[in-house]
Formats: sequence, structure tokens, C-alpha cells
Amino acid sequence: MPRSINSFSETGDHGDRVRYFSGGGIAARHWFRRRGWTVDGLRGVDSLELVAREMRMDGIVIRTLRYGPVTMHRSPASHASNVRTLLLIDRGAGTILLPTRRMLGASSTVVLPHRRSFQVRMSAPGELVEVVLAPKGGVWSDDLGVSVPGAAASAASALARALLAGAGEVKDAEVAHLSLAMEFAASGAGISVVGPPGNASLAHRADAMIRRNAHDPNFTVDSLARALRVSRRHLTRTLTNAGRSPRARLREVRVAYAQAMIGSVGTAVLRDDGQARMCGFASARALRDALSRAATPPMGASPEHSGREP
Repeated sequence: MPRSINSFSETGDHGDRVRYFSGGGIAARHWFRRRGWTVDGLRGVDSLELVAREMRMDGIVIRTLRYGPVTMHRSPASHASNVRTLLLIDRGAGTILLPTRRMLGASSTVVLPHRRSFQVRMSAPGELVEVVLAPKGGVWSDDLGVSVPGAAASAASALARALLAGAGEVKDAEVAHLSLAMEFAASGAGISVVGPPGNASLAHRADAMIRRNAHDPNFTVDSLARALRVSRRHLTRTLTNAGRSPRARLREVRVAYAQAMIGSVGTAVLRDDGQARMCGFASARALRDALSRAATPPMGASPEHSGREP
């Protein structure tokens, strides 16, 4: 952690795509304030310490924060917006103080309430990933969402960190994978993803149902149709006319989850049937076949594991 009390440094990398920050005290407080947070060290402003990396791209902001004991407060939004902020706790423990009291541990996911104040006290040095994005699959609830520690948060955090660490331009597919990984983590935090106001369209309801169930290898297009109380034929025709078939939507979400898992635990996922099932695939072979159909190969995969299975 930084030792300087009121100094702050800022540097850039990858053509200034990624910014680095390090410092403490009043300077660190001002850094947080420019990003919508009011913070203080648990022993006063002089104890506030921060090391951060930040990347802004295509409507998504990723920040990694390493901090000492701290309280963080965020005021409610003053206007309607679909933009949401997620915190993925990598290390350390804390307590949410507002809008309700709730304990936090490592690998937890927090989706900040949109129209209410949020305050958290991190009682020990720790690390977290903050992601600000507009969800692609629907409109999230304005309420606070908190998950128990789980693999979804770990995988989403690993994918966000991989994008921050990578050199060169970020591909559209990587941004899409990150967005879907965040929605997986948010779903674990109890966020209700719904369609537009009024009666949600069948496509919106189908996408929400897919995100909640894609991790289950036994969840199929037939399962989706039964859950939505429509025939498979009607479901397939409606979703295909809306852009993509139910099968393609289900595969897309599972591929995104697999990409996040690979970023978290490495390419062992490509050979491990148990880990492949956690991503919604019946086997590692099925996972590799799905990845071979995707626009980009899995991060770190060798050619022998990214090719299409016969």
C-alpha cells in the first residue's frame, strides 16, 4: 500500500487506455469523489490509502482497488438511468451499513441500489473490482443486491482483471463476455432482470430465464419453453425473428461463462468435465466445441484446445 499521506501519482499504459493511481489522504479522497464516492479511512483521512487501475471502454468502466480499512458512501442517483455499479470483493471483509446491514466476505457480489444511498465499511485491507455498465439483457431492479461468496463473482472478477492487464485493443467480443459475466454475478446477487415497463416481451423474458439457468447443463430449449409456458415452435419462431434462436442465445451465455471461468482458473476448464458442467456444458468436449464456434478463442487456449471437435 502507498505510504505517502497526501500525495498522489497517476500514470498511463497501453496508449493511456489503462490508468494507474497510487496515493493516500486528501488526494485519494478527491480521486474517489470524482468517481461518485465519499470515502474516509477508519482512523481518519490521513489513514486513507489507495492503489487503483482504471479502464473506460464502450460504455463500461472497470476499476480495481486495493485499499486499507475504509468507509465508502455513494449517494442515490438523481436521474433515471439503466447504468448500474457492481462491486466484486476479491479479498477482505466488510459490512454494508446502508440501505440495510449485511456482512460481506471475499468472492461476494454487490449490486449497488440506484435510487438509495449505499454505505459500506471495509474493516481490513482488501481488494475489489468495481464495474459500471448498462446491462444488455434488460432493466435491473433499483434495489440492493448481495450474493453469498460464489464462483460467478470470482470468474467475473478474473475476466475484468484480464482485460485490464491485456495489451492492445480490447475486442468487442471481450466486452460482450465481460458484460454477460457481470450479469451472471448480478443474478447470483438476487437481481431481478426484467424487460421494459409493462408486459415484457417473450424475447426479454426468455433472455432473463436463460441468464438465470444457463449454468445448469440440463436446462434446454424445451426447458425454456416449458418455463415460459409456450410451445417450442412458437418460442423458436419468435426469438429467431427477434434476432437469434433460443439455442444460439443459450450457447452465447454459456460461452461467456466459460470464457470467464477460463480467465479465473485457466485452461484446465477445457479438459475438466466437472468444471465444464459448472458452465452449463454436458462435458469438456461440448464446451470446446461451443468455444470453437465463438468469434474468439478462449483466452490462453492453445490451438489443440480451440479447434472444433469432430
